[in-house]
Amino acid sequence: MEIDESAKGCSSQQHNIKVKMSSNSVHQRIYDKNNYCLYCEKPYAKIARHLQQKHSGKIEVAKALAHNRGSTKRNLLLSKVRNMGNYHHNCSVLTSGKGEIVPKRQATCKSTAMDYLPCQFCFAMYVKTDLWRHHKRCKLRIKVKENMPVKRKIQASCSLLLPMDSKISSGLKQILGDMTYDNVTQVVKSDPLILALGERMFLKNGEVSRHRADIRNKMRELARLLLVTRTIDKDIVTLNDLINPGKFNTVLEGVKKMTGFDNLTNRFLIPSTALKLRHSLVKVSFILQGEALRQEDDALKRRAEQFSKLIELEWTIHVSSNALKTLYQKKWNSPQMLPLAEDIKKLQDHLKRLEEVNKKAHIAHTSQRSWSDLSQVTLAQLILFNRRREGEVSRMEVETYLQRNKHMIQDEIMESLTPFEKKLCKNLTRVEERGKRGRKVPVLFPTNVTESVELLIKTREDSGISPSNPYIFARPFYGSQESIRGCDCLRRFAESCGAKHPENITSTKLRKHVATVSQLLNLQTHELDQLATFMGHNIAVHREFYRLPEETLQVAKVSRILFALQSGIGKFKGKSLEDITPNINFEGDSSNSDTEDETSKKRMPEDDHSEKRAATSIKKSSLKRGSSIP
Repeated sequence: MEIDESAKGCSSQQHNIKVKMSSNSVHQRIYDKNNYCLYCEKPYAKIARHLQQKHSGKIEVAKALAHNRGSTKRNLLLSKVRNMGNYHHNCSVLTSGKGEIVPKRQATCKSTAMDYLPCQFCFAMYVKTDLWRHHKRCKLRIKVKENMPVKRKIQASCSLLLPMDSKISSGLKQILGDMTYDNVTQVVKSDPLILALGERMFLKNGEVSRHRADIRNKMRELARLLLVTRTIDKDIVTLNDLINPGKFNTVLEGVKKMTGFDNLTNRFLIPSTALKLRHSLVKVSFILQGEALRQEDDALKRRAEQFSKLIELEWTIHVSSNALKTLYQKKWNSPQMLPLAEDIKKLQDHLKRLEEVNKKAHIAHTSQRSWSDLSQVTLAQLILFNRRREGEVSRMEVETYLQRNKHMIQDEIMESLTPFEKKLCKNLTRVEERGKRGRKVPVLFPTNVTESVELLIKTREDSGISPSNPYIFARPFYGSQESIRGCDCLRRFAESCGAKHPENITSTKLRKHVATVSQLLNLQTHELDQLATFMGHNIAVHREFYRLPEETLQVAKVSRILFALQSGIGKFKGKSLEDITPNINFEGDSSNSDTEDETSKKRMPEDDHSEKRAATSIKKSSLKRGSSIP
């Protein structure tokens, strides 16, 4: 609601822009709409006649006049020229901030220029909420773009046709095209400093598709901050106005208001956003410093440096300390649940059955649906087997798989392996993929998964997968250029396999599961290094974040020392933590308070008698049924 209210400040910049309204009365239609000429840039009531009389020599007009009068082709081409004239006029009005825009259909009620967007095919201005309806019947789209993939974010793609204050690269334009078109996006596109930050982030990591969402989020966070600060200080128009030491208190107030800061408890409702905004503001101040050095503007350089110095001195006290406290306290007493072994087994068996069914169905009848079903099952199998981050497997490209190392292992190395290890090397396929922070991580393909992947690659073209989509597990519908989300597949199959706790079967918890359980195997240091390298992190991260849960260590391990201190720790001198077994009496526990060895000695005779009695009863019952005992 705060952002919606602050959006009024954004629209106030265009208060001089009007929208042509209809003058029709209840009983009479008034023809007062003028269309702008593409060549003269002047309004005319009879634009078709003007084009025929004055601009018949232009190529676009000549093509239209070559057709018979009244024909559909002639009217279509003339409509395109008329729309282009109005579009250029509307862009000049939006750039200058004053004038009147001409929509395709005149407004019947009061509206603003922000309510209209141009069609990307015919360039006529329509109400943005009705643009999807026009796209379905736009004749120029059917004529020119009938074989193009379907664009599902219509408003976002059409908004790129509006004029922007600064020129942007084609890569950033694609990122903005995927951004939901709302008040925040309008601020992003109208602020040069936010666009400059997006350009630099795109140059650094824009070639990786998964980083594009991060770029959009960073830009939108700054735009939201700008909208909130506009409600606090009316003098703020752009982000450049915020990068000022005199406006630092306004920035702090805006961040607290945006992230839901409670003055009574000193806690943030959204602490992560408060921490992220610091890094974005520092980057923006660095961009301003670089711009000041290029322009030799000492005042701008000094202002940006002082602002970044204030962030360094004051941000920790006002924002970071309380935000980190909020984050840490949210994790207190939260259970660290790992997936159950029986649930993982159920999921493996379920995926194996689905693989056989979907593979047969896809071979019998190749279609987008059968390809998608087999692709999702195969993706879930790879994530489950490798305990890999879902994004690393989901975004594996076809070229990466085909260019894998296919050379056989050298004979000397093969002879040093055990027979079981030799069998594994022959039946597993290894592909190196880019992981987190650009690390090289391996992905192992079992034989059945390799067959499924080969089938998916072989039938891509017959299944209607976009040829420009580079991913193995591509989205098959609407000509998408993205990959299937592995987390969605894993969650859906975990819920359908009958697991007791399907919410615990995620790629993150599966990784923690294998790293935690590996501690029970007493692995050597070099073996832990190999496991950490395969998991895609270093040994320090492995030991710090993938250890046994703290509550287990403190209750089962450290408590041994506390009880030993109560009974006297001198008798356990020289023993390790595992060998310390103090005498403990729990309430309601009928067992003796001796050590485990003494307890086992005292109970040994009783256990022997109970085993003999149990064996005798089993033998008697078996003889009654006529079965034989070996």
